[in-house]
Amino acid sequence: MGVDQAGISLEKLTRREDFPFAPLEGVGPNLAGWGVIETCLLLPESLCVMAGPSACLRHSAFMAHARGFTDRFYMLCVPELDMTLGRHLDKIEQGILEISRERPEKVIFLIVGCPDYILGTDFTG
Repeated sequence: MGVDQAGISLEKLTRREDFPFAPLEGVGPNLAGWGVIETCLLLPESLCVMAGPSACLRHSAFMAHARGFTDRFYMLCVPELDMTLGRHLDKIEQGILEISRERPEKVIFLIVGCPDYILGTDFTG
């Protein structure tokens, strides 16, 4: 589904409250067909990077494929041990840098799964 096929006009999304169903933070992988991947990729010239254990990424990968977003959706599979020890942050940063060097998009959304919320990962540095 492209932006031109969406039922929401981008011009109407001027405030955080205008966003469909829920703010981006806290949206599940598939909320009535509008999961976090679909919502992020409504923005033109954007791509989505989802990082986490492979078991957590599986459903989102299926949704991205079903919606035809595979050209702008990346998965960074992070081993559980690296997440537990906090070593995954460097790997995520390196992966995003590699993707940004190869792609022309102006916006990259980083999506993480519940393991990062449970562990209390600090992405602010």
